[in-house]
Amino acid sequence: INAQIRARVSGHLISQNYREGSLVKAGDLLFQVDPRPFETAVDQAEARLALAESQLSQAKAQVTASRAQVEQAQAKVVQDEAQVKRAEATQRQTELDVGRYTPLAQRGSVSQQELDNAVQSNLANIATVAASKAAVQNSQASVSQARAALEKSHADVKTQEASIAAARAALAEAQLNLGYTRVLSPINGVAGFRGANIGDFV
Repeated sequence: INAQIRARVSGHLISQNYREGSLVKAGDLLFQVDPRPFETAVDQAEARLALAESQLSQAKAQVTASRAQVEQAQAKVVQDEAQVKRAEATQRQTELDVGRYTPLAQRGSVSQQELDNAVQSNLANIATVAASKAAVQNSQASVSQARAALEKSHADVKTQEASIAAARAALAEAQLNLGYTRVLSPINGVAGFRGANIGDFV
């Protein structure tokens, strides 16, 4: 059986590890292509993988933070809704006071000042109810923003997971190419004449 030996990667031939005409076994190292460029490629691929893994960790941490922000925003909505109910209850009370004081003031049973105070208090409580309802709307908007941020964080995680898969594939290819710098005998047999000299680009 004749087997033609060729390097699977291009580079400078730096060593021949057999004598022409000698017996070689399958798996014996015949030639060595300069591995340095391929080692550099492996190092770079490992660095890109490490970076992608770091970015994935950051993206997952952001998901946790975004989820906490959603929960905080939802809790704020509940608090603000409770504040609206309190403000409405207080306003109803002052409205009742105005209704009660108005006929009494007309009869002179209470002073005009007491009626005016009740009216002002009621107006202030109406404004407080409006402000409380506005606060609820703001809190609900914050919940929507927090949910959008959470969705983006989940998308970022997916993106980083894809980056890791690509980086792992690139690393595997770089490692494979580095392995190809060692040209091994595919069979047992007698080594023939070499077709390239040390220092040649193959």
